[in-house]
Amino acid sequence: MMNLMDCSLTPLSQGLALNLGLIVAIGAQNAFVLRQGLQRQHVLTIAALSIILNVSLAVAGVYGVGFFISRSPTVKNVALWGGALFLLYYGFLSFKSAIRPKVLNANGGMPNGPTLGKIVASTLAFSWLNPHALLDNIVLIGSVGGQLSLPQRPFFLLGIFLAELLWFSALALFSHLLSSILKRAVVWRWLDIIIGCIMAFIAASLIASYFR
Repeated sequence: MMNLMDCSLTPLSQGLALNLGLIVAIGAQNAFVLRQGLQRQHVLTIAALSIILNVSLAVAGVYGVGFFISRSPTVKNVALWGGALFLLYYGFLSFKSAIRPKVLNANGGMPNGPTLGKIVASTLAFSWLNPHALLDNIVLIGSVGGQLSLPQRPFFLLGIFLAELLWFSALALFSHLLSSILKRAVVWRWLDIIIGCIMAFIAASLIASYFR
């Protein structure tokens, strides 16, 4: 396994490689961005806000917050249980939506879709109440970036930002292309079920990790 702290890698490439390895995976935040992109509901806003929020967590981790959280069981447990409850609630909403799925309108929107304010609030929750995002951006990225010298850290964070930009831009584009073919209620029913299962699985794994 490649050592991301190998001196042969520049701080920028370290940040880029590390963050791509963390975010290119099925998770709660990616599932949320994909779903809203399929619905064509403020997907560019969601992608941009996700990038900003994730990078802000990485900055906090690199400059010391990750050190504090990794050594505070109370703070870690609060983040774990709060995030698990949030994921379970979102999974419940997905299963509920699967009972009576909506379909895309001709203009690309969804009937009675959430307002921009609700979308922003959900994006905030998926970034700052998501234990995986907190652990990845604050603890994991923070522990790696924290080993670099102060002059190197901005370049490391630039690599983190580039990985976020590449991934969420690609995700938004991919979902937009898919939206042209997802016009049947049965497809949305299965999408809701899959997303609900993803949320429930992640929440269950977090709760299980607490008792291990």
